[in-house]
Amino acid sequence: MDNTKHMVIYNKTLTTLNTEYSQEVPMRTRKIMIQCRTSVAIRISNVIGKVATPTAPYQTIKSGDVYYDNDICIDGLIYLASGTSGVIAEITCWN
Repeated sequence: MDNTKHMVIYNKTLTTLNTEYSQEVPMRTRKIMIQCRTSVAIRISNVIGKVATPTAPYQTIKSGDVYYDNDICIDGLIYLASGTSGVIAEITCWN
């Protein structure tokens, strides 16, 4: 049985290249999926100041790939950036 209760979708525009953007996710997010709407790589982290000028810890979601985790507990912000301007990160959260 799936205990998923709520799904929330965000479309976060990363307007300027190599600039960090934040997205607040719902409290007690248990599952998350992130992808770029176009075929462009994006960087994500749960630590501020790591994705604009890539500095560990961060993760790259390669062009055409999807990041998915269904065994997490996020309360707060995630941070995103891209080496291309004007891309849209599609973020889906379940809690």
